[in-house]
Amino acid sequence: MIHQHHVYPFVRIGEPCDFDPTLEDVPYDDDWRIEIAGTLHDTRYSSRRNALQDVEIVLFDLWPDKAFIPQQIQAAVDAGNVTLAQELVEGQERSHKRRDDLRRHSEILALHSRLFKPLDELTEEIRRRRRGIPDDPIDSGS
Repeated sequence: MIHQHHVYPFVRIGEPCDFDPTLEDVPYDDDWRIEIAGTLHDTRYSSRRNALQDVEIVLFDLWPDKAFIPQQIQAAVDAGNVTLAQELVEGQERSHKRRDDLRRHSEILALHSRLFKPLDELTEEIRRRRRGIPDDPIDSGS
């Protein structure tokens, strides 16, 4: 059975055989998919609930057609569906925030590794000296 998303009318969730009747005889236990504007997303979900939870990320972060959301906002405005237009704008804003948070997190990790690399090298040098391993085995004649 195909379920239309409660906020985004162009998003549907169902099992593969719901979207393609030729797959009816193929066993798909716990295989749910997200369809956006007639195109199935590649990711498979173990439950309808998991697929529903991922709709916003698929729609705003992973969907390859970046012009799709602005087009849907304009279509909603043209149709007088201010609620849908507002939901789409807010979804875009959350997506931008997720992207910014990931970028900042990556920058912090990169800075962390640059700051602590000398400490890691110093720790390794201390370990080598405790084990009696020279700093440069080639220079020491080994």
